[in-house]
Amino acid sequence: MKLFTYRYLPVNIFLCYTIFVYIALFFGPVKYFGMDYLAVVLFCSAFCAMVLLGFIKGASGSFHVVPMPVGPRSEQLINIIIFLAALIAFKSWGQFIMSGRSLSLAAIGENYVSSYDGYERGQASIGFSYILAIFEQTFTTLCLLVVFSHFSALKKSVKILSFFIVFSYLLVNVIGSGKQKYLGDILIFISYSYLVKMAIYKKKIGLNKVLGYIISIFVFIILFSFILSSRYTAIGVDSANIATSLHPLMLWDSDSLLVSVLGEKAAFPMGMFLGYFSNGLYGLSLSLNMDFEWTYLVGNSYSLAKIIEVVFSEPGLILANSYPFRADELGWGLDKWHSAFSWFASDISFPGVIILGVFFGFFYGRFWKGALSNKNVFSKPIFIYLSLGAIFLYSNNQMFHALSGVFTFVTLILLYSLSRPSSK
Repeated sequence: MKLFTYRYLPVNIFLCYTIFVYIALFFGPVKYFGMDYLAVVLFCSAFCAMVLLGFIKGASGSFHVVPMPVGPRSEQLINIIIFLAALIAFKSWGQFIMSGRSLSLAAIGENYVSSYDGYERGQASIGFSYILAIFEQTFTTLCLLVVFSHFSALKKSVKILSFFIVFSYLLVNVIGSGKQKYLGDILIFISYSYLVKMAIYKKKIGLNKVLGYIISIFVFIILFSFILSSRYTAIGVDSANIATSLHPLMLWDSDSLLVSVLGEKAAFPMGMFLGYFSNGLYGLSLSLNMDFEWTYLVGNSYSLAKIIEVVFSEPGLILANSYPFRADELGWGLDKWHSAFSWFASDISFPGVIILGVFFGFFYGRFWKGALSNKNVFSKPIFIYLSLGAIFLYSNNQMFHALSGVFTFVTLILLYSLSRPSSK
């Protein structure tokens, strides 16, 4: 069995990414008080081993890469999703213009601060505008997934509309609101859609391409670091005051390798960017030492649990038992990142999460095979969405934290189940 082939490429990327996360954890300048490095590495490594085993099984069997065209019924459905997302994009521009914020790169930090002005976690009122925003986010995410999955199959007019949606998504959310998450989503969607294309056409990965990928990664890191630098400048945070300005359990290591190479000022934004890969692992470190309290199989999603608590008029019924909520007793509350492991462990325990890795790996492998054959047009979008979740596993519960993420996943599975093979 050859593990270094296109058949196993996604899981190999995930394992390489895990190594990068370990590097950020051990060698990044952001440190955490009382971090249990051994427990974190052992748990994450055990989960990765289960994902690898599951993926090998899921990707087993015939591996025929014969791309099939998008059928007329699926094309109509995709066009409807894109049209609705375009209407939402027009609406977002109207809201942005009314807000008075600037699209200047220099204003990214100020836009980020103003976008959270008056915001209180868990205090949003559940009304029409709240529900509408959830469906808007769901349709926009669905649109991005199908656009990047099937762009070449779209008609010219639909491609132009797609460009407008992606353009609006980036400008309004990244520059207009200073939220780099949206840029990260787009880069992940593009990267994994390109991965599918490479595998379909069996493109050889030579030294020049590897160097190109490495350079692209460094460019992305610099870009994210620039956004963070603007954000922290706007709120007056630097390496000397992160403990007092951000969190008392966060420390800055001025003797780290990154600071030694780049200097204190240049290393700060890049070091804080690397900290995004270790923030959630600190929450995991604290949670691994806490007792299990069941959250009724809905504690994996903050928004879903919150909605259920509101419906039953029982504040804290679910979330109060979750690991991220209880970690607040140790100083690391819900306002900080917690890995997806902590959220899912609230439902099935940490040993259960390790077992869950087998199932995740299996279906990840199955949808990877489906994405290459395109027998079901929603295999690619699901594969890309699962890849998004895999990349953010160590940081936060990107797929299910927001209610729109839950709806996106459920809708994709429903569309996949209802879609006939496009050959028929």
